[in-house]
Amino acid sequence: MIAIAAGLQFFISFELADQCEDGEVHTAPMVAGTCLAGSFVLNGAWLLSRAKKMKNAVRASIFMWTAAITIGVAAAGAVLGQAALYGAVCTAEISVDVVSVQYASIVLLVLAVAAPHAWKNVGKKQSTDSDEGSPLRKDEETPLIL
Repeated sequence: MIAIAAGLQFFISFELADQCEDGEVHTAPMVAGTCLAGSFVLNGAWLLSRAKKMKNAVRASIFMWTAAITIGVAAAGAVLGQAALYGAVCTAEISVDVVSVQYASIVLLVLAVAAPHAWKNVGKKQSTDSDEGSPLRKDEETPLIL
């Protein structure tokens, strides 16, 4: 779902770059698409660090993944917000219904981020022997070193 949303953002960015040469309105969808596509790399780093049991790398990669997804969702919202200004900024008529594409993209992003946290994995035993998802506490013996 995130890949489709990122693809929609790049599609909108290239459409706006072609049809709105006067304004820099293609920046927000490009930021959204780049952050969402980059989240795959950060998710891979998280999986790799989990497999190698690198506790600090797990925390750092999940932090960076969360930041990339948050920035991507915010930029997707910015595209939706600036859609009302395209008529004033662009000299050519935009052939794509940007608002509908953005609503589809935002719904996909919300589902992609929220759905895995809403439903438990059926048939998969929850591991309790790892503290990789637990919060940092003041009483820990080793400090977090990045």
